[in-house]
Amino acid sequence: MYLRKINRKKDGKEHVYWALVESRRTPRGPRQHIVAYLGEMDKAGRLGIKNAVEGRTDHQEDLFDDQEPEWVEVNVHGVRTERVRDFGDIWLALQLLKYLGLNAFFRQVLPPGREKVAWADLACVLIIARGVDKVRPALNN
Repeated sequence: MYLRKINRKKDGKEHVYWALVESRRTPRGPRQHIVAYLGEMDKAGRLGIKNAVEGRTDHQEDLFDDQEPEWVEVNVHGVRTERVRDFGDIWLALQLLKYLGLNAFFRQVLPPGREKVAWADLACVLIIARGVDKVRPALNN
């Protein structure tokens, strides 16, 4: 078995793919059979496949062998946050419901049926939503 390099041009760009190929003898002569398509692989991946095909188990590449760090420059003035979500008040309300035992009470009083969201969970969500809706405007003032 060996690795075959497959070049393909797509959308004007050159792409290199790799395939694991096995040679077979047939009455019409030797033929190559593709065992597996491996896709795009870096040098370390190809070396690992080659060693596996040869049955070598004595070589294990170190995680940091021949690897250069990749640096990316970031303009810190162009970084911004979008769609920020507050979750601390919601988490606190959920913990309060658990501490008071309301979630267990709702599970006992509102047994689950065939619905996708249990009524007990929906009751907890509605309580939390109403509480957060009342508290958040007071915190923003």
